[in-house]
Amino acid sequence: MKKYTHEHQLQADCVIWFANKYPSLRGTLWGNFAEQSVSLASKKLSLGLIRGLPDLMFRLNGVFVGIELKLPGTSHNIAHLVEQAEWMQNNTDIGYFCDSFSGFQYLITHIVEHVAKRRMATQGTMLEYYLDHDGLCSPLLVLNFCRSRKTKTTTWNKNNFIKFVNDF
Repeated sequence: MKKYTHEHQLQADCVIWFANKYPSLRGTLWGNFAEQSVSLASKKLSLGLIRGLPDLMFRLNGVFVGIELKLPGTSHNIAHLVEQAEWMQNNTDIGYFCDSFSGFQYLITHIVEHVAKRRMATQGTMLEYYLDHDGLCSPLLVLNFCRSRKTKTTTWNKNNFIKFVNDF
């Protein structure tokens, strides 16, 4: 398994894999590209960048998917995680945090092969499929975890979120 030091490396590998695996779906997966300096972020916000959008978005046969990439062991602002999780909950048919290349491959493959063909685009339906994969985490689990925290930051570790699976 490849070791990533920056989120954009994982994102690049995901996008390249998708382009090679599904060339006929060109244009259905696109990136948000929000990672940048504070001054550039301010400029992009003034041009329409929306805070909380997932890193990658995918639309196929009317199913809109948000994929927020995270690297295990990286530090994140709790308020920003909540913003990202709420955005995916409120604005996507399917939304997941993804912290591995294999998790991304699993999610996309499942959507292409099963979900989009049947138009089964509900968060509740999808949850049972993806919790089994180590690289994916439901926004509901992230929200429940973040709302239980008293600190302003947390380290990304999917195991922290799993204990909240029975809370919703």
